[in-house]
Amino acid sequence: MVVQISKFVWAGMLSALMAPVTVQAVALGDLTNPVDMQTFTAITSNNPPNTRNLENQLFVDIYGTRTTGIEDNQVLFVFRNEAGGIASSIQGIYFDDGNGALLSVVGLIDDDQSAGIFTHNDGTVDFTSGGTPPNLPNGESIDFDADWRFTADSPAANRGINPGELFGVMFNLADGFTIDDLLAAKAAGDFRIGLRVIAIGGAGGDSYVNVVPEPGIVWLLGSGLMGLAFANRKRAECF
Repeated sequence: MVVQISKFVWAGMLSALMAPVTVQAVALGDLTNPVDMQTFTAITSNNPPNTRNLENQLFVDIYGTRTTGIEDNQVLFVFRNEAGGIASSIQGIYFDDGNGALLSVVGLIDDDQSAGIFTHNDGTVDFTSGGTPPNLPNGESIDFDADWRFTADSPAANRGINPGELFGVMFNLADGFTIDDLLAAKAAGDFRIGLRVIAIGGAGGDSYVNVVPEPGIVWLLGSGLMGLAFANRKRAECF
């Protein structure tokens, strides 16, 4: 199974990017064999114990040049909120692109644009490029500074990524960058992805980030001290 998007579709998508309007949603075929998969760790704890338990159902699959159908200069992020878990809705997606690896958005792939492909599709996921807040809530505690953001349409609890749903964002990579460069930046902590999740267990929201734990602070991941660990590290780098 491969992604099959014609040259005419690509041309239409690229033309749409020339105008300062909402990024156009595009259709997407089946995908297999991501080049990487990331989990997320909470940086806030407003809904214990659901906050931590939700970490087990939030994922992003990364597809690049080694994936059939993805161009050499492109990368696709597919966000998943696994079915059968805690009630929740991914309302905001944030990219902290410290090295400038991402050049432009090719398109957004909403779950309802994939009817007949994802069997769990219920036609409710809708996101827009931009939106508020401009940064991952509480992201400043870990020096997270969003360069790209995508937010669910209103009502966000319904239009966000709920359990069993998917959402994709495809980017063009900047000149000189490859998918391997991006993965290396991610491994070094120079490229990070944040999620704002709301209606957790039917209640409030929390922020999550993909992380690469440093030796000696792995034990903090389950202790609610993630933000403190990052803050201490950043202060230490200033001396």
